[in-house]
Amino acid sequence: MKKLLTAICLVTTLLFAGTVFATDATGTLSVNATVNASCTVTGNTLAFGAYNKALGTDGQTTISVDCTIGTTNKIVLSNGGHYSNPYKQMTDSGGTYYLQYQLYTTSARDTVWPAIAPGVDGPTGNGSGQSVDIFGRIPAGQAVKADTYTDSVLITVSF
Repeated sequence: MKKLLTAICLVTTLLFAGTVFATDATGTLSVNATVNASCTVTGNTLAFGAYNKALGTDGQTTISVDCTIGTTNKIVLSNGGHYSNPYKQMTDSGGTYYLQYQLYTTSARDTVWPAIAPGVDGPTGNGSGQSVDIFGRIPAGQAVKADTYTDSVLITVSF
């Protein structure tokens, strides 16, 4: 019985032992990737709320600009769908009446956000979304009918 058990162990060891090599060879596997500069932009809504004809109405919102690390960029905000120099314009639900407004780069509302290149310097990319403030103003004294006024402004980030 002992001889049989020894024989079974020996056969099992030989079957599962695999091949034994005397030396090893080594090499190198090269791995690489290219990361191109890129940016994405996400807009929010600038909700002015109720228009104050006597004083005008200010509003503020942010956009998020997400660029690869170290990527510089410029941001342009279009003139919207109903521009009339020097203002962008929102339209009422019937498309008949216009409410003028403007977008600015500072809270003092002293620098109009450019609608053509080169634009405003955006934040240098850090690999995650970064907020950029946008300030708006509806000038006082406009004669408009009661309604909800809207417009759509295209955000372009050039990098």
